[in-house]
Amino acid sequence: MIRISSFVASTTLLLFLCTATGMRSAVYIDEVTFWRDAALKSPAKARPLTMLGYQSQKAGDDEAAKRYFERAVELQPDYPEALNDLAVIYGKSSKRDKALELLQRAVRSAPHSLTFRSNLAMMYYSNGMFDESAHEYTIIIASEPRSPEAAFAQQMLHEMGKAAL
Repeated sequence: MIRISSFVASTTLLLFLCTATGMRSAVYIDEVTFWRDAALKSPAKARPLTMLGYQSQKAGDDEAAKRYFERAVELQPDYPEALNDLAVIYGKSSKRDKALELLQRAVRSAPHSLTFRSNLAMMYYSNGMFDESAHEYTIIIASEPRSPEAAFAQQMLHEMGKAAL
């Protein structure tokens, strides 16, 4: 009698675990689904929303990405990844002033990020603010002279007719 109930309990537990595993594996179907699940489970955290925005943007849904990045910035106004990613979205539209402001905030939050600083330099350049752009490129070269960002910065300074300090 004990053996049968033990067998039934073990079998029931095994079936339950298999079902739970199957249900959980559906979350891993793609990156958007995974990060949507993470954002739903942690609605007050900026990182899952930023990652969901990034994956949405990668999937070609810039409008959804913008909403997720905006929400992430609302939750954590100094989160540099969300600021940078939202600025990229705005930079594609007519909101270049907003993109510039967001990139400035991202660089203030993470001053050693060559990606954020490079995006800021390019936004300055795109807006005809060549002195500001050159300043950012010079900082990039000085901080990581062997990086790909520094090589690009050298090219941009050369194009602008400015010499790296």
